[in-house]
Amino acid sequence: MAKVKGTAVYVSVYITSAYVKVGGQKDASMNFSQDPLEVTDKDSAGWKERELGNREVSVDFDAFLIEDNAGWLELKKGLVNLATDHQKCNCQVDTPAYKYYGDFIMTGLSMTGPAEDMSNVSFSLISDGIITEVAK
Repeated sequence: MAKVKGTAVYVSVYITSAYVKVGGQKDASMNFSQDPLEVTDKDSAGWKERELGNREVSVDFDAFLIEDNAGWLELKKGLVNLATDHQKCNCQVDTPAYKYYGDFIMTGLSMTGPAEDMSNVSFSLISDGIITEVAK
């Protein structure tokens, strides 16, 4: 398989009946992690022992601020929804060979508006339950 360009990796959010890209994306990262459970006891011969713990996925990405983009409007409801309570979002990360999707909770949203550059928005998401990997 060929090397994958960064432009081939993008984040989408589920709206009504389909995944819609969050517009203006500049980069994206998806991090898988697992918390090990320490089970060391007196019989461990001086070595720490561990068992598999819970897993999670975090997704972080930056985009240009495009305030009328459907993906942006849906995703920001994770933290900024003045009319109702904030909500979880169903997101998908696409690569050329796989898609990863599931429910996420937004843990961070920041906007910047530098005087000499375009406005940007940064998103941080953390998984809420199982993240599914599907080959394309």
